[in-house]
Amino acid sequence: MAVFTIPPANRAIGSVDPALDNNNLVSAVTAMGAGLNVLNAGFAGGADSTGIADSTAAFQAALTAAGLGGVVAVPAGTYKIAGSSGLTIPSYCTLQGSGVNLSILNFTTAAANGISGTDVRNVSVRDLSLTGPGSGTGKGLVFGLSANASLPYINIKRVYASSFGGNGVDMA
Repeated sequence: MAVFTIPPANRAIGSVDPALDNNNLVSAVTAMGAGLNVLNAGFAGGADSTGIADSTAAFQAALTAAGLGGVVAVPAGTYKIAGSSGLTIPSYCTLQGSGVNLSILNFTTAAANGISGTDVRNVSVRDLSLTGPGSGTGKGLVFGLSANASLPYINIKRVYASSFGGNGVDMA
């Protein structure tokens, strides 16, 4: 009987496939985007799902690496986002949590927006809780225009934004 091995969530980019990877299953799963997990050590050391250490760099590195059509997985956990400018999501990218009460992004900078994008298109944010610091001017989700005339296909599903000083969602 064949034994198949699924890659762990924290598999480092460029690491060798596990033993018993029959038919290159891990390579196929990785090629389908499984490597775009914020816990992956290849993204600035990987995010901390306990909420103790700052995970801003790991999240931003994963979002940047996603490129066109990438899905960045956010496993269950609480993640501290303490960057002075929050997170920037690129066009054609999906930030996919494990559930509103399971994947929690805790933003700690009062003046920073949580997740933002300017002139982006085809962006999805799903199954996450975004929690602000309880005061300040920062907003939960911000999508704005600079050069484009519209923001086509911004998809926000099952996202809960709370405790930001500004709006939970702002599209201008």
